[in-house]
Amino acid sequence: MDTILTFDIGGSSLKAALFDLDGKLLELERQSMSMEMTADGGYEQDPEAWWTCFVELFSRIIKTTKATINVRAVCGAAMTRSQIFLDKDARPVCPAILWPDSRALKEGAFLNKIAGDKKTWSPLNEFHTLSRVLWLKHNFRLLYDKTAVILEPKDYINFKLTEAFFSDKISLSRILRVSDMKPDRELMEKAGINPGLFPEMGWPWQVIGRCKKLPAPLDILENVPVVAGGMDTWCSVTGTSASEGYIYNVSGTSEVTGLITRERIWRQGLVTLPWGKNLYQIGGPSQVGGDALQWFSQILNPGQSGLVEELSKRVETALRKKNAPLFIPYLRGERAPLWEDTAKGVFWNLHREHKAEDLIFSIMEGVAMANRYLLEIIFGKKFETSGMIISGGASKSDAWCQIKADVLDIPVVRTDEPETGLKGAFILAMKGIDRIESIRQGQDQFIGIRQIFEPDKKMANLYNRIYPMWKKTSLHMLKLHKDLDRAINTWQEL
Repeated sequence: MDTILTFDIGGSSLKAALFDLDGKLLELERQSMSMEMTADGGYEQDPEAWWTCFVELFSRIIKTTKATINVRAVCGAAMTRSQIFLDKDARPVCPAILWPDSRALKEGAFLNKIAGDKKTWSPLNEFHTLSRVLWLKHNFRLLYDKTAVILEPKDYINFKLTEAFFSDKISLSRILRVSDMKPDRELMEKAGINPGLFPEMGWPWQVIGRCKKLPAPLDILENVPVVAGGMDTWCSVTGTSASEGYIYNVSGTSEVTGLITRERIWRQGLVTLPWGKNLYQIGGPSQVGGDALQWFSQILNPGQSGLVEELSKRVETALRKKNAPLFIPYLRGERAPLWEDTAKGVFWNLHREHKAEDLIFSIMEGVAMANRYLLEIIFGKKFETSGMIISGGASKSDAWCQIKADVLDIPVVRTDEPETGLKGAFILAMKGIDRIESIRQGQDQFIGIRQIFEPDKKMANLYNRIYPMWKKTSLHMLKLHKDLDRAINTWQEL
């Protein structure tokens, strides 16, 4: 049987899956992994643990697959804004620095200063690739001097399979010039970073090489093409069928929301990235999402976990009660579009008669309000779009999908694909080996729509009146929380 092997590296797990050439998921294996947190704000993982896990998962797939398989291509998705530093012998000089790592704050400020008003694909802050490189140089000069190449997580697995150093232009767009998508050598040299540390780059659907001869069980992959692959959000969005003109909403513990467009749009507080040839996205990652329900479930059921889906089922209808509370969902601060770690969560309009179900509803609604705030920055008051394609945790709840449709006043589309990141990698692989002509063709051919949630016009009209008050209160509370933080800090210093 001809198959495609895909993998997805996340901060908390690694998944591997086998698809047939019709896009049917044949086997799926996953293994939990954990990020190591350091006292100074670091998040790290051992890159070799990814490789060991990948080999183990492929071994499980081989054992459980009944038919004889013929792998036609390998392609992966992975978390981005994460760096692996390899020496001249391709060995890691230190643990990988992962996306939440905030240790490069000073380096981000320095990059901002030397860049001036230059446009970049991503904010020059502590999470930027070049900030992390500078942080290693400033704090561990010997390790920096040993570094010969810097890769992203999926690129490391690809290297172990092929011995090719290669990355894709979308994952590494942060180090590329906006004008021509080539490495920004001027900025790197100003910062004192060797541009030669970064690998060759191309598009996510490019074949980067073929698998070398490896010990069993990987021996059956010898000479199989390996496709570059993409960052997790890009692959997940591809796996939902979102394309030009659509809003996407990847809703997990936190959410990523954006618009795919042929127009290169810039907005304060949002991230503009290349999304393909003559295609862009504008949007960004938030801190809100299923984590708010997880927090509330732990309050209701201390010591228990995994209750988010059960909690969402307690909201049987998306119809808002007349006196329902409102919720500002910034329990962990907020990334796009506020970029404020001082932002806090707030319930308001609370009454004595409110029950747990009312608060659950308001949490779901508050997350949808935060989605609207981000999209309003892109579009203004009216959202000109074909609809929003949703995936992840929130998409499993009919009520939550309907709430989002009503709050945003646009159709919300739920696809039938449960593993969107792996499915996106599958489509990339099919494009890479010329089984499809375009990503759009692959989406049309291999992804089905499960349900469309049309906005209830009565509820949408109500939200058009409520949302401005939610926004005004949210921004006012942001100022008050800053004042409160200052008051507490002053008191602690006394």
